[in-house]
Amino acid sequence: MHFDVDTYYRYSILEHYRGIELNANTSLVNVLKNNEKRVYIKDLKEKYPSGKENIQKYTAENPKLLVEFRKERRIALPGPMDNFELSESLEIPPPQFQDLISEIRTISSGKECAGQYEAVIEKYFSSVFYPSLTFPEKQTRLHEGRKIVDITYSNTAESGFFKWLSMHYKAPFIFIECKNYSTDPNNPELDQLSGRFSSLRGQFGLLICRKIENKQKLEKRCKDTASDGRGLIIGLDDDDLEIIADAELSNENKQLFSYLKEKFDKLVM
Repeated sequence: MHFDVDTYYRYSILEHYRGIELNANTSLVNVLKNNEKRVYIKDLKEKYPSGKENIQKYTAENPKLLVEFRKERRIALPGPMDNFELSESLEIPPPQFQDLISEIRTISSGKECAGQYEAVIEKYFSSVFYPSLTFPEKQTRLHEGRKIVDITYSNTAESGFFKWLSMHYKAPFIFIECKNYSTDPNNPELDQLSGRFSSLRGQFGLLICRKIENKQKLEKRCKDTASDGRGLIIGLDDDDLEIIADAELSNENKQLFSYLKEKFDKLVM
């Protein structure tokens, strides 16, 4: 029952008052760089503290909250928190996706910076794609080390593109290959990534590049790979990563990744 009270306070009472603060545009409202308005949990907790007497008072003032909470609890428990909910819960600053994009763009292309580029790409995906992609592993070794994947993620999505992907295709793991050079990737790069797929590991991967000049040509090559039954690959460059990060910041439906869904549709339609 203690867990239920805490959950009721966090997800019903505080969310109710968050809506009130947002609608009234009070001093608790913070405006982000993209003009999105947010009210942080730590500020709500200060204005609407917990405790038995306080919770009884909030419920007496808003009796529908408890009724709706009990109804929802019969249906489902809350899913995993996204980055912003987690930062609010821990009372730490939210992730700065644009800082990650800036860090990516400052890295020079070329073999000498490949390790640095791979490390920042891992930071980017671990932040922007959490909690859909978790348990990152760099330099994953397959076939007793004869094959290596730059970055591997477990697909733990409960909503959005990666959930849909897991329902219709083999995708328990998501494979990422990083190519830190300025020329467009060709068939050898696609063959390298598709060679990491299997019926057990999964059939989906992302080829991350610095700049793809001829995106239509790469999309055709990716479609050829898919048509040949050698796996599903989407190529992304620095500009694509920024588009995805911006969408995640502005979209109320977190982890949707509609941009990836649009690119995926081109592979199979």
